[in-house]
Amino acid sequence: MAQEQEDLKQVLDDINARLQEKEAAEDELTEEFLEQIVTEIKAVLEKDASFTDARFALVYVYGHLSKYDEAMAELDIIKENGEDDERWEMMHKELENMMFEMDEEEGENISGMLPEVAGLLEGGGVTEKFVEALTEVFNRFDADKDEILSDAELNEFHKVVNGTPIDEVTVEFLKSNCESTEKGITLKGFISFYVAQTAGEPDETWKDLGNLGYNKDLNRI
Repeated sequence: MAQEQEDLKQVLDDINARLQEKEAAEDELTEEFLEQIVTEIKAVLEKDASFTDARFALVYVYGHLSKYDEAMAELDIIKENGEDDERWEMMHKELENMMFEMDEEEGENISGMLPEVAGLLEGGGVTEKFVEALTEVFNRFDADKDEILSDAELNEFHKVVNGTPIDEVTVEFLKSNCESTEKGITLKGFISFYVAQTAGEPDETWKDLGNLGYNKDLNRI
């Protein structure tokens, strides 16, 4: 049994390596390639449905394919299995982010679908004070002032809001699903992440803002 699990882990490692190789080479992650990866990960899960890392990998690929319902369904299974850790929280928020983003190719702005969260999301959009606060936070942690949050800067931010360093898997997921450059997360990507989090878990956003020194009126204290 242990050998079978080790073999499945090796298969998943090989799949992840191929994904990372494509991304590192800036090759296009074609639908055909991603669908093949889905098939391979599902084959792994058929042999061990409790293999959480394989489910997280499937969520990641479904996100690239814009198959958000399928991705959320996999996250639900992970949660039912009691594996809803920090990685689960970050992926859940980012999927919400992707679902709320503007479809620029079709020119469809779906911001009107945002729920009402007093002080943060109002009238189908993001309040000016919330944007100002997020911009101040972004600039505060952008130590080298290059208008990008690097991995190291993102780690410092994460330690303030969550009390722990950020793990590599979460960093890569954020960089893949928020607007970013090869150096890190942009201000737009940072704001869109918080819009998605606020839409799904406003209490979490208020907690973060409190840890960052903001009160309920979005004034620094």
